[in-house]
Amino acid sequence: MPHFIRYCAPGAGDDAAARLERALTRAGRTVLERRPLPAGEPCPPPEPGTLRWQVRRRPADPVFDEDFNVLNAEDPDPAFLYVEETLPEDARPGPDGWDLTLCRELSAEADAFVCALDDWEYVCRQGVAVFLAGRSIDVRERTVGDVLDLGGPPPQDDRWLPVWSLHGRHAEALLGESHYWLSGVMAHAEDWRVTPAGPFRPESPSPTCRVVLPGVADVPGMRARSVRVESVPFAVLAHEGRLADLDLAALSAGASATVVGLEIPGAGEPFTWVHARSGTVIADGRGQGADALLEALRPLGEAPGLLFGACRHVGDDPASPAS
Repeated sequence: MPHFIRYCAPGAGDDAAARLERALTRAGRTVLERRPLPAGEPCPPPEPGTLRWQVRRRPADPVFDEDFNVLNAEDPDPAFLYVEETLPEDARPGPDGWDLTLCRELSAEADAFVCALDDWEYVCRQGVAVFLAGRSIDVRERTVGDVLDLGGPPPQDDRWLPVWSLHGRHAEALLGESHYWLSGVMAHAEDWRVTPAGPFRPESPSPTCRVVLPGVADVPGMRARSVRVESVPFAVLAHEGRLADLDLAALSAGASATVVGLEIPGAGEPFTWVHARSGTVIADGRGQGADALLEALRPLGEAPGLLFGACRHVGDDPASPAS
């Protein structure tokens, strides 16, 4: 039976294939062959040595006004890029396998979260990871002879990882009920043959900031993206530098709910968060790892992961990926 590696990126757009290929290129890999699969039909398991990617959609729940008109009819369905990679049949335990560099580059390309999972038997490799905007938030890997921990203290049992539990917890905290993307409608799927993955090297820490403003469609003069979730507009600001460069108190004056600002250095290093509302900073702090980051996003609702990813750009292009 092929060994499966899974990556999930919320916020997949119509150009998911191009984004994925650019991420593969930056990860040092080349697409050798492409084979589209029938949409909406059950697909056989991918053959060994295949990268299968799918765009899955789970329609948004309708929101009605007092006259029972659907308010969010124009909202995009939550869409997710789901990647399964199978190793060749002759693969042996070792450093090759899941491609953490691809995950990081994909998160930069989509300006989104990417959750990764690898569970190749207890004696081979277990891994779980979370990336955002080209930065490594949390990476845990156990192989036959090595341990990798980026982002906070390691689990109490440093030789075993409950990868399915951790992966599920991260996905649910990011996506709410939409984390059931596996049961969604497959809008598109392809099988690709690609060159093998190379070794993962953590990026050099370099701060990047994301600020999410609820109830705001645009911020004149600033680099931003806009997205609607359940008919509520959100502006997501991107800034390469320190969170202190931005006046979050002033930005929150025009927002309808708590503004959340993040400064993420990458490489699993501690991040900075700020919450502001009605022109005042109401809380701030530092954290490390995926659980702490997800806690910092809690004011944004049950599915903060849907606010990031492929959505309409307002102003300049999104922030460039980390090198």
